Amino acid sequence: LLEEVLSEAESKGDQFIAMRVLANLAYAYQQTGQAEKHIDALNQTLDLSLALTDGPYAAYAYGALSQVNMEQGKPIKAMKFAQQALNYVLAQKDTNIFQQGFSAFYNLLNELGHVNAADKYLTAAIDVQAHFNSEALLVVAELNLVRVKIKQLKYNQAKDILFKLLDFELSADELLETESLFALVSYHLKDNITAYTKAKQVFNNDTVNNRVRAQAGIVLALASSELERDEEMGAVIAKLSHIVKPSWRFEYSQYLDLFNKSFLKVESGQLVNQAEQEFITTKRAYLAESQSVIDQTQIPVELTQKLDQYIKRIT
Repeated sequence: LLEEVLSEAESKGDQFIAMRVLANLAYAYQQTGQAEKHIDALNQTLDLSLALTDGPYAAYAYGALSQVNMEQGKPIKAMKFAQQALNYVLAQKDTNIFQQGFSAFYNLLNELGHVNAADKYLTAAIDVQAHFNSEALLVVAELNLVRVKIKQLKYNQAKDILFKLLDFELSADELLETESLFALVSYHLKDNITAYTKAKQVFNNDTVNNRVRAQAGIVLALASSELERDEEMGAVIAKLSHIVKPSWRFEYSQYLDLFNKSFLKVESGQLVNQAEQEFITTKRAYLAESQSVIDQTQIPVELTQKLDQYIKRIT
């Protein structure tokens, strides 16, 4: 139906209606797994929004394309698009569309290595949401804040956020993601039984997406190691090798650490030494690339100043 409406709008030369339909089509394509059409519809939405100087739709398109670029392993381009989305929503001075463009920005920060900025702006987004609607939670922001707290080694704070989420009515996917992070926090708090049990439930769930399955699998392997289930640890690592992607930066760094731990469980030998050497090379390259991403995605001071002033004004 949307495609029919788009065809009619284009035949009449109605660019505004075409832009609105393309934005909805982009979402429809995403939900039906048509990746190429999804990206093409977003790019067309962006082109029309810029031609029509429509700030809200430009912010939407930039934000969505930022996420696409991050998923494609293009973090620098993702950050540029996220900053553009934020610039457009700040220029609109409309709190109703602010969170959408803001989310494209704050949900990237931790992935790109800007941990302190992520802590600040995820917390700010959650506070803004509570200010305007205390009955709703920004679940993605809350989960990303958990990841920040884990990086900061503030495991009890992470656990408190997870308990808050578990008291909320979550979707099936949100619940699985929350449980996988709860397993990770439990592992760091030395509760290996809880970590193992929850991680195994998520890892073996038939409906879980691969990124959450990878997170759960990493915890399952770590907890299995602590519980002297070395055979299970090896089997899980073998499965993870077909799932984990370097573009999943939070999980991939844990995956590399898991390999480091797994080598300590294996007797020394020529094959192990070769694997260890490959691991060391891979980890060095990943750390160097991560630092390069941090350096190339520094946030302009003038943008954060505008953002801080805006948040202060609306709250």
